[in-house]
Amino acid sequence: MHPFRNLLAALILFQHNVKILHWNLVGVDFDPVHQLLGDYYDQLGEFIDDIAETSIQLEIPPVGLTEAFDILNGLNDDFVALEGKEIFTSEESFNSLGIMFEKLLSLYETAWNGDGVPADVANKLQEHAFWIRKQYKFKNARRLQK
Repeated sequence: MHPFRNLLAALILFQHNVKILHWNLVGVDFDPVHQLLGDYYDQLGEFIDDIAETSIQLEIPPVGLTEAFDILNGLNDDFVALEGKEIFTSEESFNSLGIMFEKLLSLYETAWNGDGVPADVANKLQEHAFWIRKQYKFKNARRLQK
């Protein structure tokens, strides 16, 4: 499986998961965390669009929702789709985000190191990873670290 398809599949799942966290957040710090989760959801949507359009330019078929689950089930990693009926505290949400961001960073690195990835595409992937790393290791480091 092409690394771009693996990355796109994970982004699709994780955007879904962030939306579930956003919708089902509870607790005293609801307002700021709810807003942050909404911002993360929007940003992942932009990343999905970038990767899908770049994949098409590189003649790599993009990934639909059903394909995303098939791809992720085929990887030797534990990808979990959150359920809409679950309720999450901010601590639980940040724990989930930390796991997702760590997996995304690994998938991005695999994608930009792939054979035949043009330098400008690798740079774009690295920009995405920089944003994720900034959220994970700097802006929300205390909350996102395990």
